[in-house]
Amino acid sequence: MCVCTHARTRTLPQMPKRPKALACDDETPNNLTTTVPQLGLPCWLQRWASTAGRKHEPKSETRGSDVLIVAFGLIRSIPMLHVTMRSLETYAPVGARLTVRAFCRASEVAAVHARLNRTTLPLQSIALFDLRTHTTSPPTLGHTPAPHPCAGAPDKHRLSHQNELEAAQLLLHLHDWRAGTVVVWRIDTELVSPIESVALMPWQHPRRVYVPYLQSGGFLNDRFLLGHPYPIKLLLQARETLIASRCTYGEPALVRVIQTLNLSVSFTRTRVVRRRQSLAMPDVDAIASLGQDRARPWMKNINSLPREIICSQRSCEKPRPSEQPFCRVVGFNRIFPWEAASNSTFVESANKTHRQTQRRGGAPPSKEAKQILQQPQKRRL
Repeated sequence: MCVCTHARTRTLPQMPKRPKALACDDETPNNLTTTVPQLGLPCWLQRWASTAGRKHEPKSETRGSDVLIVAFGLIRSIPMLHVTMRSLETYAPVGARLTVRAFCRASEVAAVHARLNRTTLPLQSIALFDLRTHTTSPPTLGHTPAPHPCAGAPDKHRLSHQNELEAAQLLLHLHDWRAGTVVVWRIDTELVSPIESVALMPWQHPRRVYVPYLQSGGFLNDRFLLGHPYPIKLLLQARETLIASRCTYGEPALVRVIQTLNLSVSFTRTRVVRRRQSLAMPDVDAIASLGQDRARPWMKNINSLPREIICSQRSCEKPRPSEQPFCRVVGFNRIFPWEAASNSTFVESANKTHRQTQRRGGAPPSKEAKQILQQPQKRRL
């Protein structure tokens, strides 16, 4: 049965035009960033993001071309892996190397290996862990398990904490961090814009990490990290220790680690959205990162930054879009109501990791970092 293309059409009433999504970006040209709602995003950060550089990274041989992409997390299904890997192959910088540390089902190991080996990116290494056990342990630690730090928390938060801890421990099984730029990418997220490396020049800032400018949710988005290998490795090791010893995880854990290590944080225009086992996308990702629907009332501040940060650009009237903004975390001490008493394990381990990294030739600490490390533990937490 064919469909006639000359059928009578009925004139529909004209729908009223939707208001502009971004009130502070009237002067910017038509750009992909202008199609997403503001949802608490500072005007200066939105204007900086709307001045995106080239659509793709330059192909010339520069220092920033040495990029290591670390894919980690949970492979929820083979179709999900096809979608996320296709997005990585589309938006990865030219010449970037790939290494994988992930959980998957035992029945899907062969299919996962086959898909990863078909990637167009240079493949450095693959390590897959059985999802049935869904537990890993630090490769160098053999101590007896301590009491669960979220023993008094609701079941939902205990499960989330355990998942975050196991994902953080996956990254401890990576030992080769040699690169000009390191990208830490959750393998269950789809890239919807190019990965910036040369444009941000992270090798010039050895104590700065870069996070997505969207979906901070009053903290900092932890689904994608970029930076020089020194701060990235330092942050990942300290974050694992923090999650293992305190009932905190996700975005609050990232903010606390950045403050304790005295790292600065900047932003990348790279955007990612989560993909479920069935390929479904959470509504908040579709709205905040793609602008596909109207925002719900609870999403009104999903792009807001934490109140405990001080940024180099704070003015909407005189923004400096050509200058890369950066922030420092000050005074962050938000905890969950069920969190255990202060534990010094995290700070002691952060100090030890910092000293070990220095002996291995890491970047020298700043004057502020030395002051932080010399302060009493009670003031640093």
